Amino acid sequence: MKKEFLIGLREGFSSFGNVLASIINFILLLLVYILAIGPTFIVSRIFRKHFLSLKKNKFKETYWIKKQSGGEPIENYYRQF
Repeated sequence: MKKEFLIGLREGFSSFGNVLASIINFILLLLVYILAIGPTFIVSRIFRKHFLSLKKNKFKETYWIKKQSGGEPIENYYRQF
């Protein structure tokens, strides 16, 4: 009888912990979204900043961006670690 009670108690606490964790995770993620992502979105709209270049241009041949080399000799890139 005592063993069955303890098993039931453990399962009950485990279920309660899972429900509580789900609620807390939802609240924390909602707060992170509201406090971090929301203001970033609003500020980017105010300053008309687009972090992704999604507009298509018919006249462009390619969307690749040329990278400027740092001017270091090629020997510096060998055996970096």
